[in-house]
Amino acid sequence: MNSIKDYRYCNKCKKYVNNNYLHCKKCNRCYPKIYKHCDKCKKCIYNSKHCDKCKKCILLKYKHCDKCKTCNLKNYKHCNKCKECIADNYLHCDKCNDCMSKNHNHINFQTIS
Repeated sequence: MNSIKDYRYCNKCKKYVNNNYLHCKKCNRCYPKIYKHCDKCKKCIYNSKHCDKCKKCILLKYKHCDKCKTCNLKNYKHCNKCKECIADNYLHCDKCNDCMSKNHNHINFQTIS
């Protein structure tokens, strides 16, 4: 449980904030110290980076796919048949015409796209 010692008064925000918070002059708000300001989005973000193609901030574990025009987890790959990104443990099943887990019943019918 937090005690009064865990807080301090921010003269810029005019309120009490946790000691682990810093005031962002660009946002004019207090955020945890681990947040970083993104000038392109004009906000403070956690564990993220700006994607210039999507024009928004995305988690560090994401990357942009030019084929989908979206950001997905870095371990995702693009399926040219489904026209979307799929998890790395998925393959395209021609019989189902969908991307399925590698342990899918039609494993002999799967092709890598």
